[in-house]
Amino acid sequence: MVQRHAKSRFMADRFVYPGGKLDAADCTARAAERIDGRSAAEIQAAFGESSLQCSAQNAEQAADAYLGSGLFLAGIRETFEEAGILLARRSGERGLIDLTSDAAVAKRFRVHRQQLNRNTLALSALAEQEDLIFPLERIAYFAHWITPFHEPKRYDTRFFIALAPENQRPLHDHEETTDSTWIRPKDAIAANQAGNFLLAPPTLHTLLQLCEFDTARAAFDWAIAHHPPTIIPHMKMHEDAVFLLLPGDPQYPGDQPGYDATSPVRGATRMRAENIGLWRMIEDEDAP
Repeated sequence: MVQRHAKSRFMADRFVYPGGKLDAADCTARAAERIDGRSAAEIQAAFGESSLQCSAQNAEQAADAYLGSGLFLAGIRETFEEAGILLARRSGERGLIDLTSDAAVAKRFRVHRQQLNRNTLALSALAEQEDLIFPLERIAYFAHWITPFHEPKRYDTRFFIALAPENQRPLHDHEETTDSTWIRPKDAIAANQAGNFLLAPPTLHTLLQLCEFDTARAAFDWAIAHHPPTIIPHMKMHEDAVFLLLPGDPQYPGDQPGYDATSPVRGATRMRAENIGLWRMIEDEDAP
C-alpha cells in the first residue's frame, strides 16, 4: 500500500492501493494491441455490460469499444507509476519482466516510470519501445465503488487484484505518494482501528474482504470466478454522528433512483466516522 501526499486534494495522508485516473490513451486500439490473456468478449464478461455503462458515464474521453481493456491498462499503468510494479512480460516470454537482475534495464525502466508520471510517455508507447505485452489473465477484477451522491466530486472506481512479480522491487514515487509498505490485510485494519493507518471506506472494506482468504492466490482465484457488486455508499446522519450504509443494509435506499444499480455486499454493511479521517466498520445494532 502507498500513502498519499499530505497536500493531496484527494485522500490526503490516507494509505491506499496504487491507482488513479483513466486516461484516454488507455482506451485505444493502439493500447489494446499490447494485451493478451483475455479476448474482447472475456473483458466484457469480466465487468458486465451495466457495470461498464457506469464507467462510460464517468469517463467521457474513453472510446466505448476499448473501455474494458482501458480499465485493465489504467490499473497496470497506475501501479507502475505509483508503486514501481509493472505487470508486463516481453513478447514471446512467459514470465513477468525482470527489473532487478540487469542494472541497465532497471535504470531504463526508472526513466520510463518518470516519463509516465510526467505524461510525456503513453503506456502503449512504452510497450512498443520495450516490446511488452500486458497479460490480463494475471489480473482479476475485485471491487467496484462509486462515490456517494452527496459528494461534490464523484469517482467511479475499479479495484483489481494480482499476484506480485518476483523480480521487481516496489517503491512509492515520492511525488503523489510519500510512503509505501507491504502489509497483511488484518494488520492494516488493526492499525486503522488504532488510528495510525488512515484508510478510506472503500479501502477498509476491500481489506476486510481480503481477510476472508488464507492466501493471495485464493483471493485471486475467487475474484476470477465472481462478479463484484457495484457499491454506492449512502450517507446518514444521527445525533451528530456520520454513518455510511452499504448495499444490503436494512436502511439502504436501494429502491431510490441511482441506487438501483447496486448489489448487496457480503458481511458488515455499516461504517461510522470516528473522527477526521478515521472510519470503522460497525455492527447493525451500533447504528440507527
